[in-house]
Amino acid sequence: MTFRSVAHPHLSALLLSLSLLLLPLYARAHGTLILTPEIGSADLDGYLDMLEDPQGHLTIDTVSSPGYRDRFQALEAGSNAGFREDALWFRVQVRALSPSTQPWILELFPAIINDLRVYIPEPTRSGTVTYRETRFGDHVSSASYPIRTRLFTLPLTFADDQPVTLYFRLTSNSALFLKGAFYTSTTHTEKESLQLFIHGAYTGVLVILIISYLWMGLLLRDGVRLAYSGYLITILLVHSGTHGILLLFISTSLPWLLDLLVGIGVFGGMAMASLLLDRVCDLRRIAPRLHRLYTGYALLVLFCIPLSITHFHRFYALFLIPTLVAVLYGLFLVRRRLSRGEGYRGDHYLLWAFAPSVFAVAVDVLAKAGALLPIGDFTLHIYQASSLAHIILLNMAMAERIKAVDQGRIRAQEHAREVEMRAQEQRNFLAILSHEFKAPLARISSMAQMVRLLQPAAPNDVTERLSGIREQSDLLTHMVERVLTSESLTQGSLILERRTTNLESLVDAIRSDMVEENDRRRLQLEIVPAAPEGSPLLIDSYMVTLAVGNAVTNALKYSPAPQPVFVRFHQQSDQLSIDVRDTGPGMKPEEVDRFREMYRRGSSIQGTTGTGLGGHIINSVVTAHSGNLSINSTPGEGTTITMTFAFGD
Repeated sequence: MTFRSVAHPHLSALLLSLSLLLLPLYARAHGTLILTPEIGSADLDGYLDMLEDPQGHLTIDTVSSPGYRDRFQALEAGSNAGFREDALWFRVQVRALSPSTQPWILELFPAIINDLRVYIPEPTRSGTVTYRETRFGDHVSSASYPIRTRLFTLPLTFADDQPVTLYFRLTSNSALFLKGAFYTSTTHTEKESLQLFIHGAYTGVLVILIISYLWMGLLLRDGVRLAYSGYLITILLVHSGTHGILLLFISTSLPWLLDLLVGIGVFGGMAMASLLLDRVCDLRRIAPRLHRLYTGYALLVLFCIPLSITHFHRFYALFLIPTLVAVLYGLFLVRRRLSRGEGYRGDHYLLWAFAPSVFAVAVDVLAKAGALLPIGDFTLHIYQASSLAHIILLNMAMAERIKAVDQGRIRAQEHAREVEMRAQEQRNFLAILSHEFKAPLARISSMAQMVRLLQPAAPNDVTERLSGIREQSDLLTHMVERVLTSESLTQGSLILERRTTNLESLVDAIRSDMVEENDRRRLQLEIVPAAPEGSPLLIDSYMVTLAVGNAVTNALKYSPAPQPVFVRFHQQSDQLSIDVRDTGPGMKPEEVDRFREMYRRGSSIQGTTGTGLGGHIINSVVTAHSGNLSINSTPGEGTTITMTFAFGD
């Protein structure tokens, strides 16, 4: 059986390429590190020996003594101790073969080290050796650094062709490993200039993207953009912390601050990835339980941020497993939505955007945990490279989403204009039709009245039919006027004709507006004497009568026939309040909220006729008078409508 028959050829090629990339990292060097100015730089990897100090009690005098010389173990290139609370001692032997006019620059990393102590031997006149200690780390004041750069940098001068043994003591909440290199001054300056340019450009792009998406998210109230901006902030914190950029800006008087910021980046990144996929997949709408699960998990991870300043930080890897599961399942949902023709066209970029990040996180964790993969250039920089690819693909997805949203907005505007144009055409047609109805109806009413006057001796059945013709034509005329009034109110073209009147005249007009005698008998009118009798009212009496008439008509219509309808008038110095109270079936709270809308009728309309315009007309007339409309209704007990009309100047 060949390998091709049991594995996919592309997977085989990927594994072979990865092996070739990692193979040099396992190379063994060991011995003395030789420094010559011609080479420009020399890496410590492969030349370090390590000694574990579980209790943290060993001193430089102890570990440098002959009795501990053989206790150090040679480290293979790329090795690391993983996550542990122990103190670790490292040792390297260095020899400069030719004289150098400038000191060598020793640069050590990672930047996230709580306490790093470097011991440089200094011979004494008595022939013994003492060690000068230089301390670095985010738990150490940067004021004591020989050179303040983004990494831990120390200038050293060596005697020609004399081996020197340097010792390093390391403690940290993060993964315990030590990397470093010697540089000539020129080489170090060139290297740092290039690195600062790369990191500065990368950081600048992230800051611009964060500000842009945060502003758009707040402006448009878009949860996807806000979650994405938060996700970018976490990437920025992780990148700036792990590459020493934060060390240049934060105060070292707070020894836990760098750990906390990087912890916000690590834990916050897992939380924001979950929230981002939750928003992209619209889980709140399509899967509410899954939405609550994603949101709850994100909150749980955020609550674990304080762990980053303790030794429990090492357990962050435990959260990566459910995070990866959440991400992969979210991508599965995106893929399923795309297969159904749902979602945005650019969402297929999401399927590829998270692939390099998932791979890079897995490589980073396996390397820093001291399992399977070594620490080297590939494993140290894969997260940054994958983040760049990840951000590019995510921005392509977001750009497609923004494009789709803009196209949807344009279509919605065009649809709104089309709907408004059709509505305007309907209103114009209705206004013309209603206006043309008024003249024939008036002629029908006048003709019926003329026939009755010319035939006073007509039989009773003829007289009743003539009266019926007049009543029906008057009713149709009244309905036409209501339609025209409603259209005027809807268009905002209602112009009040305020004229001075008095309360008694208004009450008479409202009473006479009742056509049926039974309706007049059911009305119970009450006038509260708050103003002197005959005090003027500056209102549009026709519109107020129309509004009150609609309220009274509804109250009579929905109340049991024997029950009265109470109308209470309360005139004050600057306004008139009118209460219309019935004992009908009442309205539900949601019906009260829709009372002011056009063509809305309550659930108790069975057996009654109407157009659903009454509430809209009442509200519009009250609003035109700069008044207030309140509705107090209890199902099964009745409704009270209170209208307040302010007097004009």
